[in-house]
Amino acid sequence: MGTETLYIRDERGEFIPATGDDLVAAAKHHLSRRVRRGTALTSPRLVRDYLKVRLGARDCEYFCLLLLDTWHRILDFVELFR
Repeated sequence: MGTETLYIRDERGEFIPATGDDLVAAAKHHLSRRVRRGTALTSPRLVRDYLKVRLGARDCEYFCLLLLDTWHRILDFVELFR
C-alpha cells in the first residue's frame, strides 16, 4: 500500500500538504467542538477523547480537575499545577 498525503487549504485557498502540527491542530479543533462546556461525558471513550485533546501534547505531568455536574456534563477544566 502506498503512502497517502493529506492536504489543507492555505490562506489563499490553495491546497498544500499538511504537516503533523496541522493535523493535531485540526483534530483538537474538531474534538473541542464535539466536547465543550455542557456536554455530557456519558462514556469512557468520550472522557478519553476529551482528556487526549486537553492533556495529550503536554511535556510533563499536570494535576487537573475536571468538574462535572450530576448529569456528567462538563462545568470546567482547571489546571492546578504541573
